[in-house]
Amino acid sequence: MASIAFVALIAYERYESDQRDNAELAYATKDTWAWHDEYKRIQIHYDKELEKSTLRKVNTHSSYVVYARKSNDRKLETLVQFITKCNPNTKIETSKKYSDGQPIILSCNKSGTALSYNAFWGGADTDFVWNEDLDGFKFYVDFGDWDFTKLDQEITLSKAK
Repeated sequence: MASIAFVALIAYERYESDQRDNAELAYATKDTWAWHDEYKRIQIHYDKELEKSTLRKVNTHSSYVVYARKSNDRKLETLVQFITKCNPNTKIETSKKYSDGQPIILSCNKSGTALSYNAFWGGADTDFVWNEDLDGFKFYVDFGDWDFTKLDQEITLSKAK
């Protein structure tokens, strides 16, 4: 009897884990995401129109998602999306500034369900931490944990003549 209960408990815990994984893969998206690195919780999606993959990491506890893609010259293009109600198609100027003195702007999507902010990184180096506190909208991501090899390979393959 005890062994049946133990097996049932293991099966239930596996079911719960699968449910959490599926919820994380489907979090704040209509696209289909898969695990790129399940241990580090990095997801991947291939966009057929762009012929490129995008990586993302979801933080359900703080309600944000960080996206990263590589440009054709291997520079990192990033976006953080805060899942929150907002006025559709509006922009919010935060008190934070870019290095050139321009204010950082949060943009609300057309459905009023998320604010976003993007940044572009000049070099090909991806071993750095990106974190901000945009007037209460905080996030933290360590890109040193992300494996961009697949994205770099896609860029190389796209240059075939």
